[in-house]
Amino acid sequence: MLNYKIIIMKKVLLLFATLALITSCGLGKKTHISSLEFRNEQRYVYQNGEAFTGDAWSSDEKTVCMHAESGVVTGFTMYYENGTIAVKASTNGVKDSVVCYDKKGNVITEDQIEKMYPSFYQRVKALSHEINEIDR
Repeated sequence: MLNYKIIIMKKVLLLFATLALITSCGLGKKTHISSLEFRNEQRYVYQNGEAFTGDAWSSDEKTVCMHAESGVVTGFTMYYENGTIAVKASTNGVKDSVVCYDKKGNVITEDQIEKMYPSFYQRVKALSHEINEIDR
């Protein structure tokens, strides 16, 4: 009976140690665009003075996701309320690509997004100060 209690206690301690490690490493925590520093016409991005690699999200953590590799902004993705992609933009430093989609995944124009999905357009407008950090 005593061995059984020790085994359970070890498993509980291991679980708590694992949860503490996950929490301290920031897994599951999203980086926000507003916490980054942009330089040289917004093409380069830094976090805590170091080149940023990864994804950074708008403050609502669901509408805009910026992508960067080794401190270079490589693009961004905007999402509708239902989580489907609305706009996907990418750049390789020479050529930019922007593709807009409806909620079914069909390619549409930027004007069509504004007309077809006014609530999405209003959410993007409300976050425009954050998006302008990327798009300047």
